[in-house]
Amino acid sequence: KGTDGKEKSLDILELVKEKSNNRKIKISLSDKEVALSEEQVISLSSDFNIPLCTLGIFNDVNELLKKLTFKEDGLLEKKLVLKATTEDIAHKTDFKAVYLNISNKNELLKAFKELQTNIISFKKINFTPKVLVQEMLNYPLELLIGVKRDGNSKVYENHKGFGHFMVFGMGGIYTEVLSDISIASLPLTRDEVLKLISKTKVSQIIDGARGKEKLNKESLIDVILKLQDLVLTYPEISSIDINPILISESDVKVVDFKIFVKE
Repeated sequence: KGTDGKEKSLDILELVKEKSNNRKIKISLSDKEVALSEEQVISLSSDFNIPLCTLGIFNDVNELLKKLTFKEDGLLEKKLVLKATTEDIAHKTDFKAVYLNISNKNELLKAFKELQTNIISFKKINFTPKVLVQEMLNYPLELLIGVKRDGNSKVYENHKGFGHFMVFGMGGIYTEVLSDISIASLPLTRDEVLKLISKTKVSQIIDGARGKEKLNKESLIDVILKLQDLVLTYPEISSIDINPILISESDVKVVDFKIFVKE
């Protein structure tokens, strides 16, 4: 058993060294866990083809309007969600920092102005806050994906810790109540990701329990493997929190995506 563990740690070190060639952003580290900015999260999501539902970050509503499509009746082509960025307000629902189901220009203008005012009141400084804009989605199931690191950012070199673990389970508001999660250490093969998912009760819903449509498990596995690529490319990532990731019969979309780094 000891030999197997050593071989796995050597394999993962080679994997980390190989993936280090794919690094595109520079990450500053300290001995305290720090959240990456939304801009960095969007950039990394793009680099690793992680399907975010974010349309962008704007501090000027007119710039946002230029990017949007309206139907003939004045309604938005797609309903929107407006949120404060994590840097400004981490716990958004507690401070009226999330606006849902925005369907037309008037609602958008009102929500954008109110949100910026709320952020200024919360921060107690006068500045022009940034607003995170996402597509409003209505998917049948909310899931959770997380990553935790045991050891420091050099764990794969100094072997002082077990490295990164992948966490999967039921997401949304019932995450803590239901406590339906499974955990596995990296690296994972596609079959091992499938086992990780299958250990949870929510996997029965994904597989079409009680005559419901089967949900897109293959796309879910793809996202978990992309997150593995991300943390092995950037071992300084100490944790990832995705809650929820939405899944339907056709695809998956990441809604709330937080990345934390630490020395």
